[in-house]
Amino acid sequence: MSNTLAIGAVTAALCRLLDQVSAPLTGAGDPNPDGTLGDATCTARTPDRARDATVTANQLNLFLYATAPNAAMRNMPMPGRGVDGDIAAPPLALDLFYLLSVYGANGDEVLSHRLLGRAMAILHSHAVLTRSDLLAIGGAVSGNDFARQIECARITPHPLTTEEMSKLWTMFQTPYRVSAAYAVSVVLIDDTRPNVTPIPVLVRGRTSRPNSPWSGPEVGSSLVADSPQLDGLSIDEPNPTAPPPRVAKPSARIGTGSVLTLTGSSLAGASVTARFTTAARPGVVLTLTPMAGATDTQVQLALPNMPAAWPAGFYSVALTISKPGDPDRQSNALGFTLSPRITSITPNPAARDGAGIVTLTVGCVPDVLPEQRASLLVGDVETLAPAHGQVSSLTFVVSGVAASPPTRWVRLRVDGVDSLIVADYTITPPRFDPSQGIDVT
Repeated sequence: MSNTLAIGAVTAALCRLLDQVSAPLTGAGDPNPDGTLGDATCTARTPDRARDATVTANQLNLFLYATAPNAAMRNMPMPGRGVDGDIAAPPLALDLFYLLSVYGANGDEVLSHRLLGRAMAILHSHAVLTRSDLLAIGGAVSGNDFARQIECARITPHPLTTEEMSKLWTMFQTPYRVSAAYAVSVVLIDDTRPNVTPIPVLVRGRTSRPNSPWSGPEVGSSLVADSPQLDGLSIDEPNPTAPPPRVAKPSARIGTGSVLTLTGSSLAGASVTARFTTAARPGVVLTLTPMAGATDTQVQLALPNMPAAWPAGFYSVALTISKPGDPDRQSNALGFTLSPRITSITPNPAARDGAGIVTLTVGCVPDVLPEQRASLLVGDVETLAPAHGQVSSLTFVVSGVAASPPTRWVRLRVDGVDSLIVADYTITPPRFDPSQGIDVT
């Protein structure tokens, strides 16, 4: 999702695309530019002010004439409830409607028709506003983070009836120009109210105790004889305080000795390669070689300490099995989470100002990528991070911090995955990690 500059970012990105009417239409079967339209520019004005009397060059005008709630997003299931019964704030989901009009140089209608054809071809070949399109607008809408929105913004023609078009132009009391209408969907604007996000429950009832609850989902039996099949995934780390030497964890982490244990059948081969993919880096495949001691039913993988290459988020892992004389075989994929790890919180203790605002700088592993959504949870209040590059620390301005209790547990959330704050699950009851808390004064 994105901030309130998203609408302006979409308009700026569309204008930038339409400024390229004289360039070759990449992917549209048109390798030749139209040099006659080289002076064309795209403006974003109301129809009655689009064409200045002193302007004689080719011109396109993009006018946002309506916005409407996105019906599909409005019908999504209700968000989860917080511990106090509050409902998590849903985003504002909008469809944007634009009117594209064209003006040929010196009033030449043939040129205006050529402009319209080129413009419509550009929007057809860029039916989805890509992340690169949005990042390319740069300072045109400084501070926008629309490129981080997970849902892509799609551009589709929006035909208007003669009556609708007539009313639109009559409203501005200006002569009609040949036009085309487009819809852009969907734009998601964050609700700025903090969500209620309770800290994890350490114990349910009096005697409940975690017992390796994080084994992966079972996928079922293979349909092909001797085909590699993954049935389960578990994560463990060294226990720094007491036996057993390793303990199960709900999420993998970088730099803590996390090991993934994959269980299944037909996993042995002359060479075995694990392939990892994540939504944080589309198109990028990370590979690992299993640890020594792999068998036909179990493979273990040690995550490398490479903070710049392994961002936090949701991952899937599959195995490629190679055997002499046989083609490579792929296993099914299993999912797991790689959580961020808070390495420092400053200042600690943290002082509140008169309005209950605390400014915190959080160091983390792995690096947070520019397109990743990051937030800090202090107690049960979430604060979004400002726009950032690839960083290993983030600064948050947390508002509404009460004077008590003095100690607050802190979690870093990156692309929906929280840092771990439970230090030891092997004791009853489990306890929180003291290094993941701050004192508020």
